[in-house]
Amino acid sequence: MEAQNRIRRYKTGLWLCWIAVLSIPAGGCLIDLGMCSSGSTTVIGNIALVIFGLFSTIGAFFGIGFVIQGMRAIPRTSQWGGIIGMVGACLAILPGAIYVIAGYFSGLELLRLVP
Repeated sequence: MEAQNRIRRYKTGLWLCWIAVLSIPAGGCLIDLGMCSSGSTTVIGNIALVIFGLFSTIGAFFGIGFVIQGMRAIPRTSQWGGIIGMVGACLAILPGAIYVIAGYFSGLELLRLVP
C-alpha cells in the first residue's frame, strides 16, 4: 500500500513538473499577444501573467517534492524521467518568478499605486 502511494505521488509530481514547464510558453504567448506587456492597458492581462507565473513556480516546487518522495518506489530505468522532469521544473522556476514580478508591478503601475 505504501508503494502505491509513492508511485501515485511520483506520477503527480511528474505531471506538476511538466505542466509547470508548459505554462512558461503560455505566459510568453500572453506577452507576445500584447495582453500583458509592460504598460499593459488591461488588468486582466496582468492577472493572467501573475497566475501563470505562480502556477509555474509553485507547481514546480511541489512537483519536485512529490517526485523526490516517490523516487524509491520506481524502477531505476523510470527514474530518469523523474530526473529530467525535475531539471525542467528547476529551469521553469526563474521565468515563472519573472512573470509574477512583471505582472505585479505592471498591474500596480496600471492602477497608479506606485508613486
